[in-house]
Amino acid sequence: MFTYKKLAVLGLGVLLGVPSVSMAGSFTVSLIQGKTPAEAVQIIAEQIDLLTGRVASLEDKQAQLEADVSQNKSDTELEIERLNAENENLRLKADAALSGTAETRANEARRKQCSELGAQLQAKENAVRAPFRAREAPLNEQLHQIAAEMYTVNTNENKALNYPKPQADSETQTLLDRLDDGEEMGDFTQEERDKVRAYQTLDTNAIAAWVKENRTQQDTLREQINAIDLEMEKALDALHATTDFKALQDKANALLCA
Repeated sequence: MFTYKKLAVLGLGVLLGVPSVSMAGSFTVSLIQGKTPAEAVQIIAEQIDLLTGRVASLEDKQAQLEADVSQNKSDTELEIERLNAENENLRLKADAALSGTAETRANEARRKQCSELGAQLQAKENAVRAPFRAREAPLNEQLHQIAAEMYTVNTNENKALNYPKPQADSETQTLLDRLDDGEEMGDFTQEERDKVRAYQTLDTNAIAAWVKENRTQQDTLREQINAIDLEMEKALDALHATTDFKALQDKANALLCA
């Protein structure tokens, strides 16, 4: 029995000693003074449970804090990545804008140079063409006049034509006037009809001869114009072979001018 008491006292002393170190011992001792060993053990157990609960609470708070810090760190890293991506996107857009502006300016400068070179080349060619065009101008005017007369032939009555109309005798002219006034060929005698038809044949032949002559004149004029065009083409070929013209043409080709 004595041994049991000694062990109980020793165990009680250990239990009392541990909380007195870890839990501000003076407070714990004051709680168990005057208590039975069972009550003292119960009080100490409750204090240990309370301490354990506080430690667990602190561990939970620490874990939550670490989780929050980790989450905040993750969110911060994501925000930094997003900002970096936006900055990169803005940089690319700025580079594209600057590149586009530079390209636009380069294209405008190239177009301006092409326009200037084209004007110089055109001016040289026009200077060569000018005397040939001057020679062709009156020929083209004659062609225009003949074409206008031919158009009149095809769209108007014979009396409105400018061809050399055959002269009718007085009797035939009287018959023609009667036709113009609305009489029919059936009202004429056979002899009168023969006279009218004979004159109409002469008139038709006169028109045909006049048209043929005009077409012959047109063909002659076109041949003359074509001959002048050939001379002009040879003169242009000679111009294109000159050093000055070739230098301008090479510049235009280097700029890819259309």
